[in-house]
Amino acid sequence: MKKRALILYTEIAGYTITCINKTIDLYPDVEFYVVRWPVNKEAPFKFELNSAYIYERNDFTNEQLLELANTINPDLIISSGWMDKGYVNVCKHYKGK
Repeated sequence: MKKRALILYTEIAGYTITCINKTIDLYPDVEFYVVRWPVNKEAPFKFELNSAYIYERNDFTNEQLLELANTINPDLIISSGWMDKGYVNVCKHYKGK
């Protein structure tokens, strides 16, 4: 069974995409799931991630985000910060697991 990584991110930038894509390339035995905030309208870049599952944060309530995380059942969670209460809730739920 493949390992699963859940990345909870705010505003994705080009350097972030480069890092995630390189990580995906280095770890082909890991499935990557990325939840991201919408792309900033002042910087409407189009980003593509190599073979990762992408979710838009605005499509989920905090409760639905936790349900998504539970469905994914990640082995690793990376959160970009503590400003998103839904992200914090997911991290608290998985603390120590």
